[in-house]
Amino acid sequence: RGRSVEQAVATIEGHFGIDRAEFWGKPTKERAFEYLVARIESGQVNVALGTSEARLVPSSKNHRSLYKNVSGFCLRSAKVPFAFVHMNMDDEEEPAGRRIYTLVMLVTLIGLSIYTVTRDWRPGRTRTGKEGEYFQAVHAIVSEFLFPQSSLQRYRPRRITTDVIKEITDRHKITPTAAAYRLWKEKVITREERDALVTPAVNVKKRARSPHIDNAVRKLNGALVTTAVHGAYRRREITQNQAQYILFGRIRRPLWRRYCSRVGL
Repeated sequence: RGRSVEQAVATIEGHFGIDRAEFWGKPTKERAFEYLVARIESGQVNVALGTSEARLVPSSKNHRSLYKNVSGFCLRSAKVPFAFVHMNMDDEEEPAGRRIYTLVMLVTLIGLSIYTVTRDWRPGRTRTGKEGEYFQAVHAIVSEFLFPQSSLQRYRPRRITTDVIKEITDRHKITPTAAAYRLWKEKVITREERDALVTPAVNVKKRARSPHIDNAVRKLNGALVTTAVHGAYRRREITQNQAQYILFGRIRRPLWRRYCSRVGL
């Protein structure tokens, strides 16, 4: 806190060793997202993907209202911070772009030590914490990180069309909505032009995928947690049942045997 938006972006780049030119140069948003995950975990933030969809979060009425319609959340930890990114975004205009924005936003919140949603254990008592006022600054940092002023300036003299929006989204790995809102906030386009350029959300057909069990477990738990569990199990500090509960959320012995074979446990 107390830094400019540009200084905050530079801090994120420096701490995690992120090369934005390399990030923007990835051929797809999926590859760009994978690059960010790897760099962020190298900076000691555990990134877990799809935890809520795997039903590994508490499922009380209050929790369900908390997780519904959010793209991710972050948690404090005595060891490392946790960033949870939802993967089931099939009804969004562009899931990969939203995941990227979500991940950068969660990292920004962690860096500012902002955990704005507080929870009363009684149903219906979820409320926004007192630091919600910082959200505008957080969005400004994320926007500058993904679509900086230096790039935005080249679009001021141009007529902004859907083709230009696609050019921006492909280059900067953001959604069409994020691109249109950024241009509007910086007074490159009017509100009416923004609304005309925003793509309505449509259902995206899911592609059936069966990733290897080791890749699925690493993504679900995050690389830092997975590596720590492997080490603790090898040192016999935890039992195989404890390892399964941490990595799978339940006891699944046939799956555990297959998993151990894949990872050499």
